[in-house]
Amino acid sequence: MTLTTNGRRATQTESLTYRQISMVWLPLAFSWMLMLIETPFINGVLARLSEPELAIAAFGLIMSISVVVESPIVPLLTTSTALSKSRQNFLIIRRFTLILTGVSVGLHFLVSWTPIYDLIVVPMINMPSELIEPVRAGLRIMVPWSGFVAWRRFNQGILIRNGYSRFVGSGTILRLLALTTSALTLGFLTDLPGTVVGGISANMGTLAEAIYATIVTRPVIKEKFGTHTAEAQEPDLRYRDLFKFHTPLFLSTLIFFLTRPLISAGLARSSNPTQSLAAWPVLLGLLSIVRAPVIAYPEVVVSLAKHKNAHIKLRNFGLFVGVVAALIFALVAFTPLHLIYFRTLMGVSDELTQIAISGAVFALALPIVGSATAFIRGILTNKKFTVALTLSTLASIASMALTFVFGISQNLPGVPLGAAATAVSYVAELIVLFFANRWLERKESRAESVAINV
Repeated sequence: MTLTTNGRRATQTESLTYRQISMVWLPLAFSWMLMLIETPFINGVLARLSEPELAIAAFGLIMSISVVVESPIVPLLTTSTALSKSRQNFLIIRRFTLILTGVSVGLHFLVSWTPIYDLIVVPMINMPSELIEPVRAGLRIMVPWSGFVAWRRFNQGILIRNGYSRFVGSGTILRLLALTTSALTLGFLTDLPGTVVGGISANMGTLAEAIYATIVTRPVIKEKFGTHTAEAQEPDLRYRDLFKFHTPLFLSTLIFFLTRPLISAGLARSSNPTQSLAAWPVLLGLLSIVRAPVIAYPEVVVSLAKHKNAHIKLRNFGLFVGVVAALIFALVAFTPLHLIYFRTLMGVSDELTQIAISGAVFALALPIVGSATAFIRGILTNKKFTVALTLSTLASIASMALTFVFGISQNLPGVPLGAAATAVSYVAELIVLFFANRWLERKESRAESVAINV
């Protein structure tokens, strides 16, 4: 079996090199960075429209709710990357993708167009009254968004598995161009509310990337999964196996995405809820951009972990990426460069800038912790021990909730509390993953000893 990297074909019997890792990682990191620029860019446009604080706070809530609804389809990238090994696997994963698309889009419709919004969503977040209608309007526009994301991630997994990750990066450029054009046109040439501008722009960007992914993946599918392809040597993938692999990933993603409305709910209960809800997306946008190379790393590990002597080099490469990301974050947040980012690029007020910066110190180590987490998640996913991911994310959200309960009881300021709770949750997730990986290694070692003795 071979893995096509962008440039040469590397067999799994060869020792993995840092160059091979970087060739797979760079396009994915670039793609994630461009994707994570989207929300800060939209916030920058909203900051220049009427009622900027209200619009930014509302759009932050819209995205928090939308990513929870899309959680079943987010792991399709990992599932497609790991399991698209034959024509039969491809066909069953494609059908699975269409099923999950219908579930996610239908759920989004129910959340935004039925009384579920007023009866469950609003009280759950303790949403300020002035945000209820703007958030409702934005959510309704975002209904098809998760469907576009599902199809795009399914196709991108095929590209990554077969060594065409460069197309993932170029597709994200197209996505950002479509989003940018939509946001600037609608924001400055129409009188549409800010949340409507943000929702339409997010839809247009994701739709453009989904169409592009479909086009560039077509010849790969024809070559790898056409009717002429040889039968796979491995057993055919069954729905039971697919659900067993994907469900823990989905639960892990769902629990992780629940941290966003959990943070929003915590900020809404702070002493200055609207300002905290407006400042938090600004800080989170900066953190997300510098963490993009780390977020891209699990799929790299999944793709390359079976190569000879891969684990040490994958670990070292990931930690190096995390350290560099932390240094960049510190450079922007704690030097005069933060004025360029927050004031000039984002266009937020001095008051919101200071509130956002107040939480930066608690988020400083997140890229490093995230890189270690990404490495172990990739190793465990490659070994199909995905249940550990769910357990680690449960520990993450539980520790975050406890931190918020304590902080709110002490009347701590919203943004620093949100950053501290996020840091605690990341550390808890890493601890659980570390011990899960150690347990699995001991189990594999005992199995090898038994096999040798037999």
